[in-house]
Amino acid sequence: TQIDGMGRPLKWTPEQKLPLVLGALRGEGSVAEIGRRHQVSDVTLAKWVRFGPHGTPRGAHTPPVGGLD
Repeated sequence: TQIDGMGRPLKWTPEQKLPLVLGALRGEGSVAEIGRRHQVSDVTLAKWVRFGPHGTPRGAHTPPVGGLD
């Protein structure tokens, strides 16, 4: 993982995002508080919470292989 000048990853992996997302969902602090602790903007963390650490909207599913019948 490449690091920027402030010690933050340039690209966060799903494994790095997951603890922050779970903390926000569990109410361990506001999105802004958790973001500040980990040097992530509140807007970025809010997107991770909304879309999940893999970028898929929560509750969305992938159609079965072969498409829909």
